[in-house]
Amino acid sequence: MPNKPKLKMKHLFEQIKFRALFYISLPLVAGLLGYGLLPSWLLASAVISTLAIVLDFRLRQIQLQDRSHLFDLIKWDVANGMAALSISARYGPILTNSSASMCPENLNILSQLLTSLKPLNILEFGPGASTEVVTTWIQNEKQPANFVSVEHDSEWLKIIKNNLDRREIGKHVNLIEAPLADWLDAKGTFRWYQRNYMDALPATLDLIIIDGPPSVDHPNRYPAMAELVSKIHENTIILLDDGARQGEKWAVEQWVNSLGLKSFYLNTLSGLWLIQKK
Repeated sequence: MPNKPKLKMKHLFEQIKFRALFYISLPLVAGLLGYGLLPSWLLASAVISTLAIVLDFRLRQIQLQDRSHLFDLIKWDVANGMAALSISARYGPILTNSSASMCPENLNILSQLLTSLKPLNILEFGPGASTEVVTTWIQNEKQPANFVSVEHDSEWLKIIKNNLDRREIGKHVNLIEAPLADWLDAKGTFRWYQRNYMDALPATLDLIIIDGPPSVDHPNRYPAMAELVSKIHENTIILLDDGARQGEKWAVEQWVNSLGLKSFYLNTLSGLWLIQKK
């Protein structure tokens, strides 16, 4: 995947305004439509207008960055906007909006996996928008799923719990606070969750969502499979968010080479790895 081109600093505020418009307005329109408050023609008009804004904004960026990236930038924005519409229409307005949460494209893929696999035992590292998607799916589909979500930041955990309770879906997840600690093996030292969450896990897991801990500058998510390889079976799906980053790519390479796993990369905005046993 090509590297995302960087805008000059003076254009940063313009990009922030654009992305706020794009990622907030579309889900809002979809939510209003879902509650019967907007006619379908207005939704179509909003989508067309927003796509026109995307194209105009990206064309104006041609002078700021390499022209060869223009199509990719438009593609990522349009795909995420349409995915945000789909997610909002199916799961309602997502209250947890953070740059650290899964992008709408990845949430849409998660949604498709939930629908097709109907996993009974789900583990998540790093709760956020994905937590709302999973808990809403459990409630709407009346699934008897066991869902555990692990987070190291107590303040963020409070925000997640509050958002879930506001939507009356908090009862479908076991939120566990697990502080980060040094995790060592022959490949180095990493910051991973303390093992208190292991007591809450069943013998096997059907779906593992890895969106934590923070690993911008270091592959801190590498310990995940070393800790959990004994709990995966031949049909277990592992989702690794932020797959475009070098640390995540390195972690996947280690898992494939040493743990008998296979991987498939999806070229979304932030990148997503799908991992299974060979």
